[in-house]
Amino acid sequence: MEHILISSCLLGLKTRYDGKDAFDSRVRKIEKGYILIPVCPELLGGLPIPREPLTIKRKDGYGFWEENIPVVLKTGKNMSHNFKEGALRTVDFAKILNIRRILLKDGSPSCGVFMTNSSFKKRRGIGVTAYLLSKNGFIIDTIESFLESLKSLH
Repeated sequence: MEHILISSCLLGLKTRYDGKDAFDSRVRKIEKGYILIPVCPELLGGLPIPREPLTIKRKDGYGFWEENIPVVLKTGKNMSHNFKEGALRTVDFAKILNIRRILLKDGSPSCGVFMTNSSFKKRRGIGVTAYLLSKNGFIIDTIESFLESLKSLH
């Protein structure tokens, strides 16, 4: 069975910034055919639970890595080092486990695949970790896009 990394909050682990989860019942459709391994880049980067909300200032993960756009708290405090560390550790973790596909929580400043958090608003764009994973050749999906890709195979 293929191993897939998945945002831990989607599995029901209380790893979100507010100490809650983002459980997605569609995981039940996936877990029968794959081994799901939870990961939270923000925790790997040393951020606590709960934590203050963070955002990518004005841009997305591309801007973070390619233009040095910071990840900040509402107070403006730069927390980019935590996001960078978490993203790098997630990539390392995926490489060690020989993972090809990663399912991420859309809308997150770390994990957003199609939507991210920029200037404390959900906007089209990619998260910090999602961008780095994609740049390193991993297949990144949301649960929804993954399930759609399975439909097209049958």
